[in-house]
Amino acid sequence: MHTRTTAAALTGITLLATIVGCSSSGSDDKAAPVPTTTSPAAVTTTSAPTATPTPTPPTTYTIGQSWPWRSDQGATGSTTVLGYKQPVLKSDPPDESLGVPAGSQWGRLDIKICQKSGPSIEVSQDPWHVKFDDGSQADTTGLSGGDFPKPEFPMDGTVRAGDCTRGGIMFPIPKGQRPVGVVYAPESAPEPIYWAIPAK
Repeated sequence: MHTRTTAAALTGITLLATIVGCSSSGSDDKAAPVPTTTSPAAVTTTSAPTATPTPTPPTTYTIGQSWPWRSDQGATGSTTVLGYKQPVLKSDPPDESLGVPAGSQWGRLDIKICQKSGPSIEVSQDPWHVKFDDGSQADTTGLSGGDFPKPEFPMDGTVRAGDCTRGGIMFPIPKGQRPVGVVYAPESAPEPIYWAIPAK
């Protein structure tokens, strides 16, 4: 006959189990004494930390670098900021009528959009902005023609596969400021695209 006795001692948060077995071949089976065990220190287990994904900062392109794109309709192409110049057109500077103080300047962004394949795409000046180091930005004015340098980027235009459009967009730059970047936010892009404008 076999007898198995189990004793458990609980110390702190650690549960230790001691199993003691004894066996004999007779009718005078007696249970063997069960030793008591205490734990000198609690046993702790740690699980591997889970990685927390960190958001990827938006890519910032440099002047002259192209952003390759693909539209939902299957058109493919590239958009490039070719340059930024300030001041431009020193005569007839922007003023309070355009939301900037007297003594402000015109800045000109030179851009190029090319379509490689797919259906025609629509382009305009509306998605383009220049950004300042304080987080503010200047938008296009909707003005064109007159003494503005040529070529001008279309206010509204169409680009077909295998073709490009290029031109300048004028921005009223508040007195004493210079933008640090370009923000391009077309409706088809999941997030705005950035180009850094170098200091003078």
